[in-house]
Amino acid sequence: MRADRNGKYDWLWTGRVLLGLLVLAPVAWVLIYSLLSSLGVLGSFGRGATFSHWFVAFQSGVLWQNILYTLSVSGVSTLLAGALSLGFVLSRAEERNSRSTHLVLCLLLGTPSVVMGFIVYQLLNPGGYLARLAHAIGLLASPDHWPALVNDRWAVGIIVAQTLVSVPLLTLYFFNIWETARIDRFRQLAHTLGATPTQSRWQVACPMLWKQGWSLLLLNFLFNLGSYEIPLLLGRQSPQFLSVLTQRHFGQFDLADRPVAFVLSVVYFILAAGLLWVMLSRRPARD
Repeated sequence: MRADRNGKYDWLWTGRVLLGLLVLAPVAWVLIYSLLSSLGVLGSFGRGATFSHWFVAFQSGVLWQNILYTLSVSGVSTLLAGALSLGFVLSRAEERNSRSTHLVLCLLLGTPSVVMGFIVYQLLNPGGYLARLAHAIGLLASPDHWPALVNDRWAVGIIVAQTLVSVPLLTLYFFNIWETARIDRFRQLAHTLGATPTQSRWQVACPMLWKQGWSLLLLNFLFNLGSYEIPLLLGRQSPQFLSVLTQRHFGQFDLADRPVAFVLSVVYFILAAGLLWVMLSRRPARD
């Protein structure tokens, strides 16, 4: 018995060492390199420690505008996807046993972000399919009268594309929670105590789904936060997502501007790490 326990601990420590070497060590190296490059210690233009690149990034206020834009658009996309997924599962819980529903969700889940962004662009741009359809049925005098829904001020195209990418995963996850948590039994118990189907749906099933699904929503928010292809295709030149802004600074011909890209990388890491810390710190209390 003791030998089995020692062997279990050996495998546990082996897994931790592999996790550190394969995952944590590369992340730590990239973070250290980015931080030192942003401070002017490393890189072709390293001239000693300086905060000048950080001042350049923050002094104009553009970086704060881009951070707020990235957080707000990603947050709206995540909340909208979560609401749609949760509403569908609550209203059509029986679809969790439907093969056709799972097939459609899996097909959507396998669609790359760049493809989804291209589809949304073809649908929502002023010369796209919806504008032409509205013109064909007489709703618009010309397709040019279609409102700007891509590369627009309110990031409608980005929100739509990110929502379509997120909904299949969240829906499948909520379906799985419904089965593993045996929510049907709790609803039946609520019915025997006098609750209506609507009450059991929103006061029993919904809190259980939310309690176990909030962590995936946060991870989905982080995924949207680091999205690149969709904001690149459907976003404006200003403000921009942090990922697009970072790549723009990396790709400029002026190599002296590259340390600013490392500043943006460090800022994104701080945002993502802070949100992950919130998720991990709240997990014991919720679970």
